[in-house]
Amino acid sequence: AAPKAAAPKAADSAAAPKAAAPKAASKFAALVAEAKKGNGVARAPLGFHSDAAVAGLEAAFEERFGFQLKLETEPGHPVRDMPTKITTAAKNQKGVIDTMLWGNSAVTFPVLEQGFMRKPNWEAVLEEWPGLEELRMMTPAWKTTKGENLQDYCALAYHGTWVWNYNPRNVTAEEVKNLTTTDLIGPTWKNRVVADERALGFYYFPLAKGWSEERLTAWTHNLGANGLKLFPGGSRGVHQALLQGEGDIGLGSPAWDKKQLGQPIDFVVAEFTTGANPNISCLPKYGVSGNNPALGELVWAWDIMEGRRAISRPPIHYASAGFLLENVKDDYPLMKELWAKGLRLENLVYSRTQADGAKVGGWRKIAMDGQKAGINSKKPVPYPYK
Repeated sequence: AAPKAAAPKAADSAAAPKAAAPKAASKFAALVAEAKKGNGVARAPLGFHSDAAVAGLEAAFEERFGFQLKLETEPGHPVRDMPTKITTAAKNQKGVIDTMLWGNSAVTFPVLEQGFMRKPNWEAVLEEWPGLEELRMMTPAWKTTKGENLQDYCALAYHGTWVWNYNPRNVTAEEVKNLTTTDLIGPTWKNRVVADERALGFYYFPLAKGWSEERLTAWTHNLGANGLKLFPGGSRGVHQALLQGEGDIGLGSPAWDKKQLGQPIDFVVAEFTTGANPNISCLPKYGVSGNNPALGELVWAWDIMEGRRAISRPPIHYASAGFLLENVKDDYPLMKELWAKGLRLENLVYSRTQADGAKVGGWRKIAMDGQKAGINSKKPVPYPYK
């Protein structure tokens, strides 16, 4: 038998230098290196981004990482259309976007329920952006029937708001200073209100204090009977209608970029404010064929943590960016403005529970049907609410 080695003397053991612990390789550096490979193209739902905003993102990304990014836009409404497009393609193991699957949880959650999201490499992206963990935890902990948690896949992208935009050529700030929803179905605003044909923002009204499905039904009916005009395209359709003189006031996201560019549009934080929240960003299970999934992942995390902030500032003024959080509100001009107008996250009206999120589709139908019924009948129904 081989002799056993003698145990080292205590003194010798203490004197021997300890080997330095090996430095852990940077997982984030590895992600960036992998992202540099391939064609440099990432396809995303950029329908809310102007050409200047897309170019701004590309320039900021190149400055940050030292290599070019080419962003391609997937046609369609970024929030309404993408979940259906993604799930339809994914059933054939194909992808339509590489990154930035975003929108409020009620519309993004079904993509996870069907199994068509992928988990980010959290260890890599959190190494560079520890603050992403806080935004991840602000994603609702909604669980699929298989027990998958939305927080394992997504992070909060920004806080969205729907406010009453108006044309200051026809409406003064004083007129809307104390605006209420009841005012809008009265004679002062007859034939002056425009809205999205799919009842943007209205479908969260049942969550506001003093509201219910019954009140939503009566209010949207009477809004229609009061001369409401409907337009397609979500907030952008509402903004365009106001700018073209089709009406004087309408609910939509703040037309911040247009206001900053000198166009005749402004907004007011009124009686209560709804919002498409929590507005989260996730990764699709399948990317576009030929594109690099590592690049899509890098763009996804960077867009949340740095990209949106970069283009929210002059000269681009991108509006779908920022957080109603006191410690970071001043980093985003629009959020700073909304905060100054008195808006706080706790006051925003949106579905905070999975149960309420499941009701949103039904509330949208109620609101859409009410709008159309009122427009067609031109006759108001009893409205026993203040």
